[in-house]
Amino acid sequence: MSDQSVLTQPIQVVCPTCLSTIPSGIPICPQCGAAMPPPAYPSMPPSAPPKKSRTGLMIAILLIVVIAVGALAYVGYVVVQNNQAQILRAAKATDQGEASNAPSQLVLTCLTVRNDNSTLRYYQGSGFSGYSTIIETVGVSNPTRFVIDVRWTLTLDFPHIGWDLSNSVPFHLSSNSVGHPTFNLQISAAQYNSLPAHPDTSGAFGTMDESYSVTGTYATYNFTHQSTYDSSTNTGTGAFASSGGNLPQC
Repeated sequence: MSDQSVLTQPIQVVCPTCLSTIPSGIPICPQCGAAMPPPAYPSMPPSAPPKKSRTGLMIAILLIVVIAVGALAYVGYVVVQNNQAQILRAAKATDQGEASNAPSQLVLTCLTVRNDNSTLRYYQGSGFSGYSTIIETVGVSNPTRFVIDVRWTLTLDFPHIGWDLSNSVPFHLSSNSVGHPTFNLQISAAQYNSLPAHPDTSGAFGTMDESYSVTGTYATYNFTHQSTYDSSTNTGTGAFASSGGNLPQC
């Protein structure tokens, strides 16, 4: 018999017949001779079921919270990225629009024209040899915030005498600066020798083919344009239009 049974067995019992108190475990009552019922042992209360651990539940809740926070963070990241992308696209569009307008804001500030005949010779009987040069220096102001690299090709057409003179000049304009490109238009001896007896050089038609490389905040933008000038009417378009025919000497 286990220790637990010994501890729980009743020490004395009462005879159901004569109500005498006798030691437990005696099969016959010594007082009246009645048979004693077998000793009754108290039933052990059922053990409580083991409590379920809350660790698994806590881990599950924690995982759900982590996943939810991560999802919200990702959504927030995507929203921020989209907003930043929209802001960047708008800034780039503004930058490009302002850059495209920069060439039209250039202003001619001065003009100097002189002839260099030091390399031209005339011989009686044979005519001219060598060449002469028309030198035109132009002041160009860049009032914009952009750095602009320019190439201008100036062509002067004298329709009455059949001359076409041309020269291409690259120059650099920093922001809020003034440049002074110089064009050297050469006239050959052959052109002089083909002149009529009384040449008419009063009318000239000028064309300026313009190429611009404008450095913006986000990119470098390339543009082309053409300006024209008619000396007979003193009118022009583009860069020539800003002169007004009254430019000071450079």
